[in-house]
Amino acid sequence: MFEKALEFSKPKAGKLVEHLEKEQDAIIACLNCLDEEKKILQQFEKKQALFLDYELSQEEMKLRNILGKEKYFLISPVDQSDKYSRDFNVCYGLVVVGREKDSNKNISFMTHQVPSSLYDEEVQQEIESKIKEIQTRSQKGSVDAVIFGGATNYSEDKEFRNMLEKDYKKDIKYFSDFLKEQLSFSPIVISHQNQIMSERKDEGELYQHIYFDNSKRKLYIFKSQNSLDFNKKPYRF
Repeated sequence: MFEKALEFSKPKAGKLVEHLEKEQDAIIACLNCLDEEKKILQQFEKKQALFLDYELSQEEMKLRNILGKEKYFLISPVDQSDKYSRDFNVCYGLVVVGREKDSNKNISFMTHQVPSSLYDEEVQQEIESKIKEIQTRSQKGSVDAVIFGGATNYSEDKEFRNMLEKDYKKDIKYFSDFLKEQLSFSPIVISHQNQIMSERKDEGELYQHIYFDNSKRKLYIFKSQNSLDFNKKPYRF
């Protein structure tokens, strides 16, 4: 299935993994087109992976032990489960993973957040609490993190397009700086922003669907075929 997928964040010696004691603990990401998503979705459903559904009500969140506010932010519990969330359009997401001291197995959490929640102190406190939990429970030098999502717009209005691009860069830099304070390293921006083609209605809005295999530390990113760009590499601020 993944012959055409690009494992573009395979760990290499250097700054991208200097916070890890073992290079193989770096999160590896695979970029794929949406047509290839069905098999992975079936696998995750079969394993009863935790689905961070953006449409969840407050009652449903409580039943699944998910923190959040409806259509604003979702934060999974810290545990050994695989996790996935779909329909990242303008939203941002985060995955943090570490190796638990007692079990020697990976534990992780995932978020799904609208852009304004990045600046919300309440949401920041919840993320900070989850990071501290992972750090406390994990072996030294085993914690890694990646961020993804966000969107800009291919508008014919150059001024408007530049404004949206500026907003995206501001958001992703702010989020990265906030997380660096908590993690003591900058998380990798693992996939570049969606580009919403508002003038091309036949193509619709573009999304990212994210699946995290906790035990393998593998992140599957599914995007529309016309938004795939294998030349764009992960980066860190």
